[in-house]
Amino acid sequence: MAVYRVRRTILSAPERDRTMPDIRIARIALADCLPIRQAVLWPDLPRQACIVPGDADALHYGAFLAGRLAGCGSFFPLASQTVRLRKCAIMPDVQRRGLGSRLLRVAFAELRQAGYATVTLDARLTAVDFYRRFGLEPHGAPFVRSGLEYVTVGGALPGGIDRPR
Repeated sequence: MAVYRVRRTILSAPERDRTMPDIRIARIALADCLPIRQAVLWPDLPRQACIVPGDADALHYGAFLAGRLAGCGSFFPLASQTVRLRKCAIMPDVQRRGLGSRLLRVAFAELRQAGYATVTLDARLTAVDFYRRFGLEPHGAPFVRSGLEYVTVGGALPGGIDRPR
């Protein structure tokens, strides 16, 4: 597995976890998100096709495990106090180990400090319980996109601490 060079990093306090002590979350450039998006979300598309509208203005966060960029999430400003989470992806070999939770906790805390108050996202139905741990709730009817079932999830931007499982 390749290790990707981070071009621009605005670090939060180093994040540590008892089960994965080498986790670090940091702001990254869009170019650093693309290999993760391609590998996890769109493996059959060329890397440039993984760019979505608004990416140039989004805030991109990376999850590093033992120095390797292993996940990313992009937050798109919608209004003065609302962001939309899109294209959150964790490499398959490290999924279900807390990287996604850690990434969201750090990003949510920094976004709150930057003045954002609410977050919205389209979650796969299988991931709704994950987002509920952050106090986010589904609203509206489920819908199908690219053969997968989604529902819009959102609410007040959590203060950076998720609920215990």
